[in-house]
Amino acid sequence: MSGHQYRNDSRIVTREAIKYVKGLNLSGNGKDAWVFDIDETTLSNLPFYAKHGFGAEPVDPIEMLAWFLKAQAQALPETYKLYKELVNLGVKIVFLTGRPDVLGLRPFTEQNLWNAGYHKREKVILR
Repeated sequence: MSGHQYRNDSRIVTREAIKYVKGLNLSGNGKDAWVFDIDETTLSNLPFYAKHGFGAEPVDPIEMLAWFLKAQAQALPETYKLYKELVNLGVKIVFLTGRPDVLGLRPFTEQNLWNAGYHKREKVILR
């Protein structure tokens, strides 16, 4: 995820997704929606994983929770580009995550999305 190939692959996928959505017959009635996953799709937890062996070490749930509470995960650039294109086309945005809807994570998750530039959204769904 830290190399050039990951970014190149992301560009290709984003380009194809934009072509796809522009080829749709969007209704314009406010019911068109796109669902984004949060972790490692819209927000990058790479700084957390870099400190913890990139998956080679077991993840301590308390440390992961502490990371989520910081609300500092950055937007993945290519996903953010797709997001902006969808917003410009009038598509409603829904964010979905496997983060549990407990321990007060919702406001931190929503704040992190805001901090990363994901300001327009219809809904955020936590597990």
